[in-house]
Amino acid sequence: MLDASDYTPERTREIHTAAAASKLVGRTIVGFAYMKAVDTGFYHDAPILELDNGDFLLIQSDDEGNDAGSIRLISVAGPNTSMTIPRI
Repeated sequence: MLDASDYTPERTREIHTAAAASKLVGRTIVGFAYMKAVDTGFYHDAPILELDNGDFLLIQSDDEGNDAGSIRLISVAGPNTSMTIPRI
């Protein structure tokens, strides 16, 4: 059984990094759309990314799924090429 010392921020980061990497590394984004608020229960339409294996990334405002979130695209081509993809 795990005790409280197993739930450090560092350990939590390690666990979630490994889990996310196993699902995302090597995947390709093949689609982008906005999912309607009526379909998600959010107050705003949410950006959604479709991956090449049929999975989707739904962008949320927080880890509890309280509302849609925004995506910040940080481009290596320079600061004038970066953008925010907003919730609508």
